[in-house]
Amino acid sequence: MDLSKLTIEPRLRQPWEAVDLGILLTQHWFWPMFWSWFIPACIIGAVSLLIFGNNSYWPLLVVWWLKPFLDRGPLLFASRALFDDPIALKDLLKQLPNAWKRDCLPWLTWRRLSPARSMVMPVTLLEGLKGEQRQKRLSVLQRTDSTAGTWLTIAGVHIETVISFGLVALLFMMVPQQHDIGLTDLLTVENTAYDWISTVLTFLAMALVAPFYATSGFTLYISRRIELEAWDVEIRFRHLVEKQQKKSPASSNLLSFAGALLLTCGLLLNPQPTWADYEDDNYHLIGSQKAAHSLINEVMEG
Repeated sequence: MDLSKLTIEPRLRQPWEAVDLGILLTQHWFWPMFWSWFIPACIIGAVSLLIFGNNSYWPLLVVWWLKPFLDRGPLLFASRALFDDPIALKDLLKQLPNAWKRDCLPWLTWRRLSPARSMVMPVTLLEGLKGEQRQKRLSVLQRTDSTAGTWLTIAGVHIETVISFGLVALLFMMVPQQHDIGLTDLLTVENTAYDWISTVLTFLAMALVAPFYATSGFTLYISRRIELEAWDVEIRFRHLVEKQQKKSPASSNLLSFAGALLLTCGLLLNPQPTWADYEDDNYHLIGSQKAAHSLINEVMEG
């Protein structure tokens, strides 16, 4: 992971600002992420149809239950594109079987209904952590942003429902008036055609929402790592080092010596306290000349 290639500004963000960033990124990368979810889902649905016969709901249920695996396609693409290393769709599809093998059983059983699934999935897929290491990592990551990850899942479920019903209503509005078909009749009377139409449109709604859901959870994860690991500070230091390396060695040594000399003079003439102790609403400043000399030696050695 090369932080110098990060395509977003590495700064502290509020959780919902990170979610909004994920939505904006998905708009740029939508089609590769959409096909990485849609193509495997179509294959799984077709296989389920062969297994369960002429039943429209079983394939939809199987695809829905396998969402933790299907969301890994958009997540893999986002993890590469975020560091300016986008992957071709055909190469991404080749990598999906290996990605699905990681923690296969847990994500199909007790983790399937995890409310913060989109935020914690990168720990499994990208970091490859398991067992106790994974739990320790999650305890740190979810210390502040887990609520946003949960509400992201709730919002995603409701958006999928609204889109699926909206598509059904739109299709019904396009039926010519000479066909005496009522929407309530379709909903109340057993109708095979309506079952298949609603299944297909629900499947399409899931495919449309999935890239936004996976990427927004990933940006929540990235935002938390920026906060914990101070990526913004590290990148700034790298820029300073690169800028310093471009200068001549003589100029660089002269600036270093001048800075160390000024620091030494300032500490000797006006030694500052090294730390503050808080007790009974009063700050007792504790410092010593010995600590100042120790700090000066460390600076000169550096």
